[in-house]
Amino acid sequence: MEESVGKKFSCNSCGAALEFAPGLSKLKCPYCAAASEIGVSEDEVQELSLDEWLDKFASESETEVHTSITCAPCGAISNIENTSLSHCPFCGSQLMGNARPLRLMKPKSLLPFKIKQGEATEEYRRWINSLWFAPNKLKRFAENQATGIKGMYIPYWTFDSTSVTTYTGKRGKTYRDSRGSSQTNWTSVNGTVRNSFHNIPAPATKSLPVKLVEKLEPWDLEELTAYQDEFLSGFQSEAYSVDLRQGYTVGKAKMEEIIRSTIFSDIGGNEQRITTMNPVFTPFTFKHVLLPVWINSYRFGDRSFRYLVNGRTGEVQGERPWSAWKIAALVAVIVFIFGVIMYFYLSN
Repeated sequence: MEESVGKKFSCNSCGAALEFAPGLSKLKCPYCAAASEIGVSEDEVQELSLDEWLDKFASESETEVHTSITCAPCGAISNIENTSLSHCPFCGSQLMGNARPLRLMKPKSLLPFKIKQGEATEEYRRWINSLWFAPNKLKRFAENQATGIKGMYIPYWTFDSTSVTTYTGKRGKTYRDSRGSSQTNWTSVNGTVRNSFHNIPAPATKSLPVKLVEKLEPWDLEELTAYQDEFLSGFQSEAYSVDLRQGYTVGKAKMEEIIRSTIFSDIGGNEQRITTMNPVFTPFTFKHVLLPVWINSYRFGDRSFRYLVNGRTGEVQGERPWSAWKIAALVAVIVFIFGVIMYFYLSN
């Protein structure tokens, strides 16, 4: 993970750094409340050819250099050009070691923050209060650590394509035989299906658990806007640690799962089996985008737990501790009820 702070914009009234106001197309001063409209970019959100871009990866016009330092405990890579970091923003460890240059692709589009910091904190509180089998002290303890939530733009790849897939397989139709038993009659089938894919997402971060990040989906990717530094003002952004080729592998696998579902529908019957499938994708295009997430962590016992809030929808996902005694109590109750049922069953 490489982290950076966006270009700074000064307030014309007091000189303080302006910050992007979530939900508005404005920069606002946190001190004197002066506001400045963000000009509408004339750039379009474009799909880029996967093959063509991989061929010109070394082009300096398509990439930018960051100066970064790696966190030894968690492996996160933080940018130190535009901010004075002394501790890792993800695990809190002190940053030590030598900085190094890193050339990466520039993001071309993003989803601006819509959920405000206070709203994200409230969503987190509701999420904490909804947790089952959490330790009694957790809600009170986590409430005290609800402050400090920060806005982070995390990197994603999105992929578009169309596919034509030939397949072979079997269609199973179930029926009842003369004895009333269920039987399946299998018939060999083959066919061709077509699919169109738009904005298939693939997280490009290794700093956060992928399963946690993916649970923040879906994103309103149809609202993507061209990248402008103003949207990052007052926020941090993470550069990708999953490169384009790796992202392509993830995106293609998601497409193939959708193709499988389409083939199952095309086969019909009560059961379906796919023997072979040969998808041909054309064209294959992508976007490198930044998506808004509110992120924070809290320590409980001897562990640190992270939680994320979707900066567009307010969806909360996080890591949480479990209460061993509450789970044990539930198991004991279930065993007791089962024992009572068996007692009366055997007594009759």
